[in-house]
Amino acid sequence: PQIKMRRWLSDCEIRKIKEDEKINLHNKIAVLVYGVASDKETGHVYQAPSVVDISEAVFSKNAWVIISEQK
Repeated sequence: PQIKMRRWLSDCEIRKIKEDEKINLHNKIAVLVYGVASDKETGHVYQAPSVVDISEAVFSKNAWVIISEQK
């Protein structure tokens, strides 16, 4: 399991959000590691740690998110 996790992380983009930022997550997997993300359409709020499984999310300032292409 640890090797699979390392391989998965090596293919991911790890981002620290500087200001509130909208990110298109269509065909992607996002793991919110720190902070908050929200769905503007439904108003649903994701608190870290969480898998953000929507097509577009707004991430709060200073949030950390791991983004991977869905396979």
